[in-house]
Amino acid sequence: MKLRSAFVQTLGVQILQSALSISMGVMIARALGPTRQGTYAMLAAGVLLGALIGSLGQFQSNVLTAAGKPTGPRVVLARSILHSLGVGLLLLAGGLILSGWHLTRIDPGLVYLCVGAITAEVLAQLVRGINLGQHHVLAYNVSTLIQRVIQTGGIATLWILGAMSVARVMGIWILATSASIIFSMEWIRRRSPRDRLTSDNLLAGWAGSFGQGGRAFAAVAFVLLLIRCDIWMLQPMLGTTVVGQFSVATTLAEWLWYIPTIAGNLLFAVVAADAGKASASTVARVTRLTLSFSCVVAVALMLGGRTLVAILYGAQYAMAGKIFVALVPGMTAIAVHLVVDSYFAGLGFPLNSVWAAALSLVAKVALNFALVPHFGALGAAWATCIVYVALLGYKLLWFRSLTSLPWPSILLAGRADLADGLNEVRSWLRRRIESTSSPVPRRAA
Repeated sequence: MKLRSAFVQTLGVQILQSALSISMGVMIARALGPTRQGTYAMLAAGVLLGALIGSLGQFQSNVLTAAGKPTGPRVVLARSILHSLGVGLLLLAGGLILSGWHLTRIDPGLVYLCVGAITAEVLAQLVRGINLGQHHVLAYNVSTLIQRVIQTGGIATLWILGAMSVARVMGIWILATSASIIFSMEWIRRRSPRDRLTSDNLLAGWAGSFGQGGRAFAAVAFVLLLIRCDIWMLQPMLGTTVVGQFSVATTLAEWLWYIPTIAGNLLFAVVAADAGKASASTVARVTRLTLSFSCVVAVALMLGGRTLVAILYGAQYAMAGKIFVALVPGMTAIAVHLVVDSYFAGLGFPLNSVWAAALSLVAKVALNFALVPHFGALGAAWATCIVYVALLGYKLLWFRSLTSLPWPSILLAGRADLADGLNEVRSWLRRRIESTSSPVPRRAA
């Protein structure tokens, strides 16, 4: 994979996606109000956690499998479809039991919509893992863009019609994710060898893929719980309305992660294919660039964050503005962590990754219990910052101990790094202009 070209391409797509997602989030929050926004935030967090648990680390396993090429992509695709169908059936059975026995206060219709959203997200993750492992970055990017465009268009339609509801938002989520899945699957079908599907090649090595994805599943599950546990803890402690305020602040603050997430996913595939000194130097270079960029953005957001939230979401989310500013240092730390952690992901998620995420989760839960009763939602924001900064510090120390790279090469970006990046952007844009302006050759009669 040509990392720089892939990153520039992905960056362009993600900037567009970010604009669409922010617009979508603003429309949902304004239309639903803090209380219904709190309900939607809890359901959305549940869907993302359910998709993570349901995937059982197979996104990461599919990346590693496709990068190593021991199994044909079409075989892995067939496994992914069967996997997601199994998850969907289990969730449907669970939803029927919960609704039939009245074990949940959530409307049964919302329960089934959550089941559909989780099933779709599981399959979307798995097929994108195949794309990324094959280094088909374009397919990976276009599939996520398709999902975001359809989702934003649907939300905008509800906004214009004044028909926004939690159920309709969830339904549009399912529709958009399904469209992205169809695109990714067709890409894999057209651009992969025609492997014959038999029970032997379908089952051979499948159990091993779950073992391969086991550590990835544990590490990523703990990280997602770490990120989302505030939503579930604050609801019984402070109420759904405060959850709505906190979710708006965290959603906006998490845009600090978008570019680091791009880099982290690409670096994961690079390290998975070649876990040598070259890939370690690449991770270090991207880390120092991410740190420099994120710190500049963080300072600007801490100065103008409350005004930004007021402009985007309105006066009803004034509390969210204070929480947002308090969250920025921690969100900056986790943004840099996503890049550094890609190195350990590419190594197959060593046990230290799992333990670090698990201990961070325990620490955050404990700090929430200690701080939230006295300081409210701001206490949860401070707990987030303390834990995220500590987690980043540990990962940086571990990365340096494994690679023996000097601290300046990990933390300090120089002029050469910035010049390199600008030159690559110019080169990529020039290639795009030349490719679009060149005449299309005619087919021979």
